[in-house]
Amino acid sequence: MTEKNRYPFIVSPEVRSIYRKFDMLRRVPYVSEGNLNLLLTGESGLGKSELLKRYERRNFRVDEGFRTRVPVLYVNIRSPKTMKAFLSEILISLGDPQNGVAKDSRTALKTLSMLCSTCGVELILLDEAQTLMQNRSLGVLATIADWVRDLADAVGVPIVLTGMPWCEGFVDSYEQISTRFGYRHRLDDYMVSKRFNRYVTFTGKYLAALSEDNKVDVSDKDFAFRMFSHTSGRLRATTGLLNVAHELSKEAGRPLNKQYVIGAAVLQKGDMNSFTESIGKITLQEVVSPSQWVNQKGYSRERHIPPVYDTYKVNNDYTLVRQ
Repeated sequence: MTEKNRYPFIVSPEVRSIYRKFDMLRRVPYVSEGNLNLLLTGESGLGKSELLKRYERRNFRVDEGFRTRVPVLYVNIRSPKTMKAFLSEILISLGDPQNGVAKDSRTALKTLSMLCSTCGVELILLDEAQTLMQNRSLGVLATIADWVRDLADAVGVPIVLTGMPWCEGFVDSYEQISTRFGYRHRLDDYMVSKRFNRYVTFTGKYLAALSEDNKVDVSDKDFAFRMFSHTSGRLRATTGLLNVAHELSKEAGRPLNKQYVIGAAVLQKGDMNSFTESIGKITLQEVVSPSQWVNQKGYSRERHIPPVYDTYKVNNDYTLVRQ
């Protein structure tokens, strides 16, 4: 049995479009206080972090002796409480010799600006942006908007701010950053009621990249609907399930087929799951309205509302019925 790629990454037309935007941001001369920054949003599990990390790997660091060139800098934001801590996370990701230690935020910002210039940074990818905004008071949120503004103006490098869809509401609530993020892209959710072939195509390409011995027929409606039901059409859940199925097939020394996908589903959710229930009992959910930012005058632990879903059942003839 042949293993092609243990962790495949499928460059879909949408991912290709996003990468073209990243390339464009890097080519166009950056203007201080301009709008050459991009806000990338999408619900959890759609592959935002992975596409950022893969883009960074494509544009890898190069040791040039007198410096390390870092064309693309990926930063995983981890709920910083102060601007100094926020900048420290970026400095550490860049490889700051001082490991992000600075006297104050002004010093950190100067150091970061200098290192971005020295290392030839062309694009900064800030991931998990929602951790900047969660559980914050109005006063703190306005301050955080200032952090992002000051960062964008100081480093002179385009920024991609990535997070949940409701992050766009935060950005648009503060003029000091809304005018700086002139480019927006929201990752499409996979849907079952329309353009379902997008999800089927992705699943087929992932399986083909995963193993040359793939025997799973993704064109089979029964299998495709069950896959979508089990994973809610989310890429993280889909690839995770198929990776486990692949490992099970390797252990057995057999080609990857539907039975190993069912086995992986049983490991995840027990004997009663979308693959073992009768087709008429499973449900399929799709996002019809993304998570939204909620402007509130007072303090609130949650300033966003979750996405809205439509739920479908499957008839015996494999037609969908909205519930």
